[in-house]
Amino acid sequence: MPPRLLLLIAGSTAIVLGVVWFIIGGIPQSYDEYGKVQIGFLQEGDAVTPEQAQKALTEGGPGALTALMDKAKKKANSAGTTVDVPEGEVRLNWEGGVENIGGGSRSASEQPDDLEVVVVQESTGEQIKTEGAGGYDSVVGDTGWVSWRKFEAPEAGTYIVSANSDSGAGFLTIGKAFWNPGGSRVLGALLPVILVFGLIFGGYAALDRLRANR
Repeated sequence: MPPRLLLLIAGSTAIVLGVVWFIIGGIPQSYDEYGKVQIGFLQEGDAVTPEQAQKALTEGGPGALTALMDKAKKKANSAGTTVDVPEGEVRLNWEGGVENIGGGSRSASEQPDDLEVVVVQESTGEQIKTEGAGGYDSVVGDTGWVSWRKFEAPEAGTYIVSANSDSGAGFLTIGKAFWNPGGSRVLGALLPVILVFGLIFGGYAALDRLRANR
């Protein structure tokens, strides 16, 4: 194979691997390293009074009444589970069943659309913000995990995690952040490029030495 064509194919492959690494966020580690939370049911909340409805219609913006009714419709009943986590990124993973997606492939079942989670730092009572974690899924046997949300623990310690949905089925596991070299997602994305080109140029250098020794 011509060297230029080899470099083009290898370079393209390395770039694709780097992009995939960056999108996923690294190499998944233990999904339930720090604990597991039973998902509770969402219950009916207090009814919206006529006065509240009239105020929403006259003073609120578009969708104010709908938002008010949705907020009052349900309330969480899960008291939460305490977990000890280190400082830094912590993953919240939906644990459920497995679905056949055809061609002999399987995928983790999706989390409920109305799944809600609240994370509170026990020592301060402060609610910790969570954000989306990409939705990467993994299957082992008949159990599937979806990397659903994540949060940054401001310090190592105890946190209270509660999760609720209409179905009240499944678990939310608390796991490690994805692995990246030096803890950097950018370095992780560059790793395939460095390795591929390192192998190529290392191989060419070895061939040159063999030719020189003949």
